[in-house]
Amino acid sequence: MMSGGRFFNTQARQQLLQRWLNKRLPAANHITLNHHSIFILPTFQGLLWVIMVLLLYLFGTNYQNNLIIGLGILMLGLFVTSILLCYRNLAGIDLSARPIGEVYQGNTLGIAIGLSARQTSYHLQLSYHNKQSVTLAQLTTDSQDVYVPFNAVRRGFIEPPRLTLVSAFPLGLCRAWTYVNLANPLWVFAAPIASTLLSAQFTPDNQTGKGAPQTGADEFIGLKNYVVGDALNRVAWKQWAQKNTMQVKQFHQPQGLPQWLILPEVYGAARELAISQLTFKVNELIAQGISVGLALPRQRLPPDDSEAHRLRCLQALAALPLATETSAEAATRLKDNGRHE
Repeated sequence: MMSGGRFFNTQARQQLLQRWLNKRLPAANHITLNHHSIFILPTFQGLLWVIMVLLLYLFGTNYQNNLIIGLGILMLGLFVTSILLCYRNLAGIDLSARPIGEVYQGNTLGIAIGLSARQTSYHLQLSYHNKQSVTLAQLTTDSQDVYVPFNAVRRGFIEPPRLTLVSAFPLGLCRAWTYVNLANPLWVFAAPIASTLLSAQFTPDNQTGKGAPQTGADEFIGLKNYVVGDALNRVAWKQWAQKNTMQVKQFHQPQGLPQWLILPEVYGAARELAISQLTFKVNELIAQGISVGLALPRQRLPPDDSEAHRLRCLQALAALPLATETSAEAATRLKDNGRHE
């Protein structure tokens, strides 16, 4: 039996609500709204309206004034009509998920939702988490796409929250709404940050899986100031001893040769920075037509310059454990990611 403290706990109530919604409104790519998925409650103005109806009825019966009683009945009829019209405004609306393009951490994107109505609907408001919303003045029987703002605050394989669709049409006395899960998960890639990262070429022996990346084919082009995430084996220790300024050597690799990107052994915020820098490098090099390989702690993607390979690299970087995650949490998240792939 659930204890009173847990029942009134906000997190417990949210979990109960989510379980109930998942059972009543399961996830689907296409949803048509009906009595099973539409909820209606009076607004604050609606409650005042009902109180006014009750006062008029009591006043009219007490003083035996049929005119006042009739006015109360008329107002009650308007309230009931408002409930029916408010429901009818949402009933029959079709919602469908649309493909989502590339998304990077920290960006606010517009998730495309396909909408159409059985009859014309008015004053619809769509939002995620009731934050940034988009208002649709009129929805006709013709299908149209609406872009609902969503803030991608963390990288990885993300399930957007339930979409909220609200309307108080026509009189604002009642509010009809629904919470739908359109089953449109998306990859949120790490925010790209420009930087010179450790890159290396594989020799023919290394391409067969033997040995480690070699850097001998790179051409030295100069020095730059050290930033967190740069490889320590490229630090110019001689210059640091002379000038007391830490700098790293920069190398240029001949265009067209396979290039390996390696995640340095750093942790915390430095690890997140390195992941963002690798994301930038993957996009930059493949855009230049250079074959890129990616070496991660438990995964290695061989060099390729195709668009599909670029997306695989970005997904592999996005799926790395977050700096704030424990190993158990990371394993659970990666397992869930694989279930959706």
